[in-house]
Amino acid sequence: MPTLDYFKTHPLRVAKNQRALPIKDVRHAETTSIHPDDMHPTMGAFIHYGGVELADMLTITAPTLTPEKLAHLSSLWYQSCGVVCKQLIFYTWQIITKELRHGSSTMTNKAFAGTNIDPEILAAVKAITSGGSYMKHVDNIGHKPVGAYVDAVERHYRHGGWYGAFGGKKWADIALVIKQYIDGDTSAMLAADRAWTLVHNTGPIFNKGFYFKYHDSNLANTLNAQAKSSVFDLATTIYSDSDYQHPVLPIFVEFVSEAVAAIQTVNPDYKPGAGGGVTSDGQKGLASAVKGSKKGGVTSKKLGPITFTTSTQRAET
Repeated sequence: MPTLDYFKTHPLRVAKNQRALPIKDVRHAETTSIHPDDMHPTMGAFIHYGGVELADMLTITAPTLTPEKLAHLSSLWYQSCGVVCKQLIFYTWQIITKELRHGSSTMTNKAFAGTNIDPEILAAVKAITSGGSYMKHVDNIGHKPVGAYVDAVERHYRHGGWYGAFGGKKWADIALVIKQYIDGDTSAMLAADRAWTLVHNTGPIFNKGFYFKYHDSNLANTLNAQAKSSVFDLATTIYSDSDYQHPVLPIFVEFVSEAVAAIQTVNPDYKPGAGGGVTSDGQKGLASAVKGSKKGGVTSKKLGPITFTTSTQRAET
């Protein structure tokens, strides 16, 4: 049975080096983790940050819960906040590969000149930049380690040839989020935390027409509310908009209700967002990143222990 530590020691919140993992295992996880229905990024961000805030409050207040109740809460958290985190990771993983089709296979040689990249991985990257099928060519190298593949993708964006609004440094920074996760420099939760703010050459990453619906201004509003205080400050706005649906929303609503009730057994006056959010998934970034900041939410900052936040700072894990 889980303990309250479940919420801060869950595998999604612990960095792990996965470089040797075969690509085929990542592809299998991808195809079984993303819900087939459209997801709105605004609601996704709301569920992610709201779930993290309540999970942290549970570990901070440490209410007395029966094993059965704790197991139920843990399940609700994973099936809402945890699932959204995985969905965003795999969405980001997909778009960094699919964007390669806008590159130039002849410029791939420039990007990898003097390197000892695996010939099969290089051939796959070249094939995709020539307009080849993402699934076909990635699956053809399914036996290869994902770390080497992500290295190649990030390098191609940073050093290959790109034209117009395609590829280039901003896409290299998007790929870097996945690379840092695969390398074990960040946890899945922290990688997702950064991914919500990522931008490519023409705006936020949520305009690819699959999995996530297109973003709107409330994505920036949600990120700003989370950075300054708490996403629950926007609860009425987000919940009342029928466009902001998400397949795991009913599970999240149940988690919120039960988590708040548990916290209130220790702190009767507690209301989500009332005193500012407490989170433990990286450095807070305002939605300026969504609007085109150079950093785009990417940071290589090392992670430290959980601490309390001020109104403008986030704890790190």
